[in-house]
Amino acid sequence: MSTLAVTVNGSAVSIRRNPAFIVHDVLAGTPNHATFAINSPSPAVNQDVQATLGGTLAFAGTTQQIVQTFEGQPGNLMFAITAIDYTWKLNATRPFGEFPPDANGNPQTSLTTILQQLFATYAVGFTTNNVQANLPAIAVVIDGSQDWSTVLANLTGLVGAHWYVDYTKDLHVFTLSL
Repeated sequence: MSTLAVTVNGSAVSIRRNPAFIVHDVLAGTPNHATFAINSPSPAVNQDVQATLGGTLAFAGTTQQIVQTFEGQPGNLMFAITAIDYTWKLNATRPFGEFPPDANGNPQTSLTTILQQLFATYAVGFTTNNVQANLPAIAVVIDGSQDWSTVLANLTGLVGAHWYVDYTKDLHVFTLSL
């Protein structure tokens, strides 16, 4: 049986058995959520949460909601926590960029290059280590009116790619080959 280890803001916490640590893993660029309860200390909103199962990172993100409650008797305080993965932090900024076509109207910048440049400027603390090399070229203007999730969905949709941000804050963009 694998051991679950959870930290909040870098400090180990003990998870209440009921409810256990539950990860809601959703596809298609939707942030993952985790729910769990601890006895103490009371965490604050926007603190880092990491959960490892058998030494493997199973969830990472930030606390989003904390509800103080009790179990059985008022003296048995516990804190019910909802955490969200790092997609939420990524969406706190909005990217800008213009990648025009060449003189003949043909796209000239690979989506790989576009994402690397945008992340270097507008996604500090995030990496692009797992963005597929040599993605097709596109021409696009990103005007800052949309959050990262929307921009990534739109850009990857143009080339038939998929995306997600992992628990180490690294962007993955890839195409599926059958």
